[in-house]
Amino acid sequence: MEGRIDYYPTHECRGFRFRKGHVLPFGATVVGSGVNFSIYSSAAEACTLVLFRKHEPEPMVEIEFPRSFHIGGVYSMIVFDLDYEDIEYGYRFSGPWDPGRGLRFDYSKIVSDPYGRVIGGRD
Repeated sequence: MEGRIDYYPTHECRGFRFRKGHVLPFGATVVGSGVNFSIYSSAAEACTLVLFRKHEPEPMVEIEFPRSFHIGGVYSMIVFDLDYEDIEYGYRFSGPWDPGRGLRFDYSKIVSDPYGRVIGGRD
């Protein structure tokens, strides 16, 4: 995988390097020297990846998915040089508040990954 053009960062946020990710598989997957994060929401208007150091109460970084990283209802990005054994993550979504249609977006809330394989506790 090393040497593939799709495994080099194209963006940076507060020292974290990232690029457009792979749509599948959903969830967090180690790829090359990064972690691919992919999540689906049919009604979200924007999505932010929230990364924590394991057991830390405050996020170490929040990276908003650029518009170009959103295809259909899928948001995906690869974040490079993460120690995947020492991170926890979640997402913030922006979108409509319309409970009658089942839409309850609240950007102030961090939601867990429904495609995650392991869930860690957060106080």
